[in-house]
Amino acid sequence: MSSQIDCTEDFTIGEDLPPVEAKAKIKASINEVTFLHGKNVKETKDFSYINWERLVELCSEPMPSSYKRYSEAKNHSHIIAAHDGENKLKSTAIEHDNFTMLRLDLDDVDYDINDVESKLLALSFESFIIHTTAKHCQLEWKNRFRVYIQLESGINFHDWALLQTHLAEEFKADNCATRPQQIMFLPIQFKNIKFDKLIKSGSPYKVSNTNELYKAALATEEALKIDMEQIQKKHIDETITPTTKDTANKISIIDEVNNAFSWDMILGESGFKKIGNKWLSPTQTSGTPGGVILTSNTDGKERFYTHSETDQSRYGSGAIDKFDFLLIEHYSNNRKNALKYLAEVYFPEIDKHNKKSYAIEKANQQVIRDLGVSA
Repeated sequence: MSSQIDCTEDFTIGEDLPPVEAKAKIKASINEVTFLHGKNVKETKDFSYINWERLVELCSEPMPSSYKRYSEAKNHSHIIAAHDGENKLKSTAIEHDNFTMLRLDLDDVDYDINDVESKLLALSFESFIIHTTAKHCQLEWKNRFRVYIQLESGINFHDWALLQTHLAEEFKADNCATRPQQIMFLPIQFKNIKFDKLIKSGSPYKVSNTNELYKAALATEEALKIDMEQIQKKHIDETITPTTKDTANKISIIDEVNNAFSWDMILGESGFKKIGNKWLSPTQTSGTPGGVILTSNTDGKERFYTHSETDQSRYGSGAIDKFDFLLIEHYSNNRKNALKYLAEVYFPEIDKHNKKSYAIEKANQQVIRDLGVSA
């Protein structure tokens, strides 16, 4: 059963965890499984490493603090990553290629912490940590949990991503397989925190391509691939393309938006929730995600498509690019306003270039008209 704490007192910040002088020092044994650890989310260097036993200690009781709001507390929470690389950059995590835990982000779910435990045990996991997040049951949020699953040894990115995708499908959770650099915030106390934890001790999970979970993950990967191919074949031809073109001397803001922005950022900031490899819109009440990202076989662009009838009434029945999505979602289909704002805020140098090109073009046109009149 879980152990629950309801903190209504003010606390003082405790001392920082003792730093680890070198990675080799904590990895006294070649088989030691450790995780990248930082003092807060802003840390970019001088990381340390902790092992599973230390992680259990840190999750057993929230770190003391005097903060009154979850947002303040979260910014000062200790952080960990699911690997033992040198920093929290995506490129470093993938190149290092040693992932030392499986993890789950369970946000705004209806099930409780004991339901999570039952599901993990059913999947043959014996050693894991479940704890609530700072936003758990705060304001409009529902149950929010973080899950860390102990591994016997580190695994490569391919196997890690394969298993993470399968777990996301099993729990209908956010799929972090595409974000290997993503960090997790460890518990911290603040006034009126609703903290809950569940720690299960047992044998670390041994990843093998012969065990049932790995086989199930391969089946999930194939099913998702087939599903995406069917959606792609049916709907990519309905892609909405821009109706206007920029002149030869101007740089296309639409192209810049489509190349610079990511779908994870755009959809996340628009209230969508990633479940597996699909997206659930904030207006979708069924709980079944209908949004997918399709990649065109002709121009290679990624476009958003939804098979939800509710969402299609807003975004249309075809696949749309990032600019079209922003146009609909944030600019009320006012193309002029969207281009003006995006250019000035996100691409100021290109905006200056385009305005200069436009001025030259107008001047040239006036010269041509003047010459035509005088002729």
